Amino acid sequence: MGAARNRAFGVDPKRTQRYNLRQARYDAIASDIDALAGQAAQAGRRLSVLDIGCGRGTAAAHLSAKPNFGMIDIDATETDPERKYKKLDTSLYRSILYGDLTKGYPELRSCSYDVVICEQVLEHLTDFDVSIETIFRRSFTSP
Repeated sequence: MGAARNRAFGVDPKRTQRYNLRQARYDAIASDIDALAGQAAQAGRRLSVLDIGCGRGTAAAHLSAKPNFGMIDIDATETDPERKYKKLDTSLYRSILYGDLTKGYPELRSCSYDVVICEQVLEHLTDFDVSIETIFRRSFTSP
C-alpha cells in the first residue's frame, strides 16, 4: 500500500496527487460497477462489462482495485492497436476489439453486456447516430 498512497485513488502512477477530478470520475464509475458485480455474485453470476474506447485502460485499472473485480468480465474496444502512446494492460480484459464505434461494432452481439462504459469518447466523434444506437444495443442483458 505504500507506493499506492502516492497515486490518485491508489491506481494511477502518473498522477501522484491524491485527488484528481478525472480519476475521481473513474473511481465513481468503478465503485458503482463493483456494487453491481457484488449483486451479480450474490445471484450466482458474473457481471459483463464493455469498455468502449478503453484507451490506456483507466476504467479497468480502477475496477481491478475493487473487491468484486474477480466477478467482472470486461471486454474492450479501441480504435487502433498501433497507437504507440498507449500502454494498455491487456490482462485486465477478456477481449479487445479494434474498430470504429461509428461503424457499429457488428462483431458484438446485441444485449450482451450488463454495463457499457463510454468515458471520454463521444466528444471525439462527429457522427453520433450509429454510435449511440450501438451503445444502447450492446447493453441491457436480462437479469
